Amino acid sequence: MPGDVDGIAKWMEIEWQYGIVDGKTYEEAHRFAKHAKAYIDLKALIPPEYIEEVARDRNRKQLKLTGTFNDNKLSVRAEVYQWRD
Repeated sequence: MPGDVDGIAKWMEIEWQYGIVDGKTYEEAHRFAKHAKAYIDLKALIPPEYIEEVARDRNRKQLKLTGTFNDNKLSVRAEVYQWRD
């Protein structure tokens, strides 16, 4: 990823479409769709202690980012996820 420092990128770019309607074809469904883009500052979003916790237990923990899209708005939250016991 761009600006990768110590395993975590400085930022991430996300693009999506909204306003998609039911249609018989892809073209019909996306005819009036709108495009949105967001730049996420990962260094500001992810606390250093999350990175340290995952680094200490790489075999069982992961950094989990969850995004919620609401038309042209995006909110992202970070958490440490234990995926193996």
